[in-house]
Amino acid sequence: MIKNQENAKQKQYHHHLGSGGYRTAIPMWQKLEQEILERGIEPESLHWPERAKYWFFSHGRTIDLETGKVVYGEKLERVGQRLEYARGLVESGTWQPNREKDELTYALETAKDGGRTRGYGEVSWENGFPKDRPTYRSRQRKKEEEAERLRRLEAMVMESREAAREAIAREKALEERMNEEIKRQVQMAVSSIQRQTASEPGVNISPPVS
Repeated sequence: MIKNQENAKQKQYHHHLGSGGYRTAIPMWQKLEQEILERGIEPESLHWPERAKYWFFSHGRTIDLETGKVVYGEKLERVGQRLEYARGLVESGTWQPNREKDELTYALETAKDGGRTRGYGEVSWENGFPKDRPTYRSRQRKKEEEAERLRRLEAMVMESREAAREAIAREKALEERMNEEIKRQVQMAVSSIQRQTASEPGVNISPPVS
């Protein structure tokens, strides 16, 4: 009891649900949207993610019956603006939300409570985010993944070292071939000069006979 009271004090936003909680409130919110649609008005919340929609409604927000706009109120105005921004990113394909960071989490600027799903009450993440069920892994699975990641990292380091060693060996072999080629070219040049000198006729420097 005391712990729950302390947790309540730390909350920035407080929901306003009756004794039936989300179980009875959600059908009422759905009925409200349907009534507005029947008036020929599209509720602003119609295409919101359900979790975000129900969170706002559970915290006292409602829909203007004349315009279909969600009435945020001063306290939740910034949250609403951030939600619209996040939805724009999703619709444009710029950002892909997941159970760890979705539109509502972005709007609230806080991480979700561990294991629970905001906007649905006492619903686990697994049931609140059925599309993300494949991402739920046991501790053993995470350990195995971490071991595999380290193994791959070690393999990459070993491959990098081997590649560096081979590169040094290739560079050394190339340098040796270049030195041998230089020596060969020098020898050829010297031999050519020697042959040219030997083939030239001698010059007679004796004085002429009178």
